[in-house]
Amino acid sequence: MPASARAATVISTARVSYHYGRTRVLHEVNLDVPDGATCALLGANGAGKTTLLRLLAGIDAVQEGRVALFGTDVDELTMRQRQQVAYGNSDQVGIAGRVDKLRISGCREAPV
Repeated sequence: MPASARAATVISTARVSYHYGRTRVLHEVNLDVPDGATCALLGANGAGKTTLLRLLAGIDAVQEGRVALFGTDVDELTMRQRQQVAYGNSDQVGIAGRVDKLRISGCREAPV
C-alpha cells in the first residue's frame, strides 16, 4: 500500500521501559496506533496499562525509549499541544470498576 494511502500514526512508542524504584512495569513496549483506530490495553493489575497512558498523555516523563504523538516526542510538545490530550480514570470520576481513557483531539492533523 502506498504511504499516501496509509493512515497517519497518531500514537507511537518505541522500546518504552518504565520502573518505579526497582520494580519495572514496562519493558520495551512498541506500539503504533493509526488515525481513526480504536485500541484497548488489557492486562493484569500492575501490568503497566495506566503507566503507559500517563506516558502518552505526558503526565509522567519517559525514562527509556520514545513516546510520540503525531510523530513528535511527547516531551517536546507545547502546552497547547498537550492540552489536546485528555487522560482520565475512573478513580477521578467515581465510576465503579476501573476504566482509564486517553483521548486525542484533532486526529486528522498534528495538534498545533
